[in-house]
Amino acid sequence: QAAVVARDLQIPAATKSVSSPGATTTVVIQLNEGSDASALLRSLGPKAASLSQGAVSAELTRAQIDALTQQLDVLSLSPDRLVHANLETARSAANGDLAYQRYGVTGKGMTVALIDSGLAPQAALPEARVLARVDFVDPRGNANDLFGHGTHIAGIVAGERGIAPAANVVALRVLNDKGEGRLTDVLKAIDWTIRNKERYGIRVVNLSLGYAPVVSFRVDPVNVAVRRAWAAGLVVVTSAGNRGRSGDFTINAPGNDPTVLTIGALNDFNTIARGDDAVASYSGRGPSLLD
Repeated sequence: QAAVVARDLQIPAATKSVSSPGATTTVVIQLNEGSDASALLRSLGPKAASLSQGAVSAELTRAQIDALTQQLDVLSLSPDRLVHANLETARSAANGDLAYQRYGVTGKGMTVALIDSGLAPQAALPEARVLARVDFVDPRGNANDLFGHGTHIAGIVAGERGIAPAANVVALRVLNDKGEGRLTDVLKAIDWTIRNKERYGIRVVNLSLGYAPVVSFRVDPVNVAVRRAWAAGLVVVTSAGNRGRSGDFTINAPGNDPTVLTIGALNDFNTIARGDDAVASYSGRGPSLLD
């Protein structure tokens, strides 16, 4: 229950439990646009902190909360709510739970090569399951994720609530801090994966990246490389891309290659049932251009 505006501000339910004079609760105070938070911070004392543009958190008594409801520059008062990641239905909606329940498959003993923007230290999964980090963008680097995409993908693939929560990964950084990379680095990463598949137990290669194809998959270098990985016994998983709002023929390379598994984006509407699922509007869609 977010509070309303100015003098009509209502005290959120969580703050109503602050009954005794000395009891406090953490409150998020949102100011009206353009309001100066510095005076409020000074008045609330050392336990107050600036959160973002126009938002302040503070440990407040009931009397302080009541006083804030009378200040015209206060837009809302909210309790310090718990927030939750929104991956609670994705695994079930994709029927991933069936792999565990029927077959006991969790990814244990299998390694996924993530060719992406790297991996933040200990951000997505235990470091013990990160078997290698190779940085093709900065040879002196440690594949640290400066863009965030690779860490996001690692969590989906092998995080505790991911699709394969016991899988190992190798983080191969080919994208820079802007999410951009060179084809040459992608090709090097694919070759590295093929050479090291036995050493690290790599069975799957994930490429959540690509570009609009301009030549046939038969001759495009990234397609040739993924077919080489496929021929080496690796399952290559790629994204369809995010150009679907432009219509058909928007599958990215290397997703246009017949040997790979190309994954589109699905809106599960936060339900496990499959009947209400729909392809996301931005998801790349076929047929594949030129082929």
